[in-house]
Amino acid sequence: MTDLLDPFIYPWFAITFFIAFWLTSHLIRFALQRGPTKMSNAFLALDDEKQRNTITYVTEIIVTTATLVMQIYGSIDVLFKWSDETSQDRVEWMAISLQLITVLYVWELIYRLRIGWPLLVHHLVTLLLIQLVVLTFDETRQFVYKRGGILLGFHATTEQLSFVALFFYRTKLVQGKKLSFLFKFSAIQTFLFKTVATIGSFYVYWEILTSDVPDESGWSTFWKIAFIPLLLGLFASQLYACYILYIIGKRVCPDTNTVGDNKDEKDEEVYTCTGTDGSVSEWDEVDLEHNQVAI
Repeated sequence: MTDLLDPFIYPWFAITFFIAFWLTSHLIRFALQRGPTKMSNAFLALDDEKQRNTITYVTEIIVTTATLVMQIYGSIDVLFKWSDETSQDRVEWMAISLQLITVLYVWELIYRLRIGWPLLVHHLVTLLLIQLVVLTFDETRQFVYKRGGILLGFHATTEQLSFVALFFYRTKLVQGKKLSFLFKFSAIQTFLFKTVATIGSFYVYWEILTSDVPDESGWSTFWKIAFIPLLLGLFASQLYACYILYIIGKRVCPDTNTVGDNKDEKDEEVYTCTGTDGSVSEWDEVDLEHNQVAI
């Protein structure tokens, strides 16, 4: 494979995939508009901002799933075997996976009509960390930085369940208790995966601190200072995402046949919902979606 870090190759790689994501978004819009009646009616009833958000959910599911596969394949030696020896092919796949994340996030920040501050913080910190990690590895060829980059990348590529829940919510394909469970489960899954990735990143930081490799480039000193604040900022945005996803799950209306006969019980259900169709009440203009803008 061609060296994707080559300054003459990288820009064209990024532009190509940016255009690919843009074309994909149009195909997804076409599919949502002409899909099953229930889904298409729900999608067409959304304003343009929420239509774009829904399209983003599908794009993220597709791209992050493909990227996750690339990450796992590329990092079998470096991460899962914790070895500093691997093939050039796996190095390239790790590079592709990290670059796909950066292009996807740039595309999303441009494509969305409104960006909430938690989503903005998450994406900017992720972009900064990945770009710096890639540059550090290119200059030092120390696999500890590539290992750290892959772990940071998992923060972005393990969000599929959250996007599925958001997509079902917007298209009304799943409602009631099933949707509530999906939101709550995605919140728990997000917390567990991000916590594991963060713990692994701390171990990488310990490797950097205790490394006896001469710091001729100065990158080791930089990461000793900057790594923890950036990592904690990223993890904090993920914790906020977990909280919002779980709260959405609690606020999802129950199915109509679960409302009891007791008047007080019915009043309680009405208090938490705006209707009895299994939808989420309009309180949800809070920030959400994957670290998170208004959904």
